Amino acid sequence: MADHATIRQVGTMVGSVAAGGATQWLPIMVGDRRAREILLTDEPIDAKTALDWGLVNQVVPYAQLDDAVQKLADKLTDKFPECTRYTKTQVNFWKDLAWNQTVRHAQDWLSLHFASLEPYEGMTAFVEKRPKNYRGLREKAARGESSEFLFGPYSQTCPQCGTKGLPSEFKFCGKCGAKLG
Repeated sequence: MADHATIRQVGTMVGSVAAGGATQWLPIMVGDRRAREILLTDEPIDAKTALDWGLVNQVVPYAQLDDAVQKLADKLTDKFPECTRYTKTQVNFWKDLAWNQTVRHAQDWLSLHFASLEPYEGMTAFVEKRPKNYRGLREKAARGESSEFLFGPYSQTCPQCGTKGLPSEFKFCGKCGAKLG
């Protein structure tokens, strides 16, 4: 159910991937092309389109939402619970299969990329309610500056304590406080 507002996933918008189910299940729900459009463009989807594409079962005005939910809940409550449970298990088969085949890969991707600069930019922009600037990161890379690490590549070694892998933009050692470069 949805009201007159739009539906929006927030994966690519905040610098991450929608690997919490959307990349696995959306193609099953709306087809490959529509799933790709939704996931890659991250554009809002109006209620009529969401209904037409099968993302929601019903669209009602917000003021009628509680009544519509109660009506559906009453219908489900009047069904035999064991049949409902088993039907849900069977209907979820393809979603569960897709999830179990891809969730580890998604976790690996997120753990490798979550601390990089693009997710940082996307999530910071989201929290600060400003437009994200991925193009600026690419322009920075084109100038030969680091577009992967928040404080530059880990290329410095402290001359005093020998700590290696300090970010290139650090002016002082994070371990002993000695001046760098």
